[in-house]
Amino acid sequence: NITTVTQKAREWSKKMTKWFL
Repeated sequence: NITTVTQKAREWSKKMTKWFL
């Protein structure tokens, strides 16, 4: 499902940003 992928990608983006910061 594209919606699930988008949501997962968003969560990943948030996690990555947290890790980078």
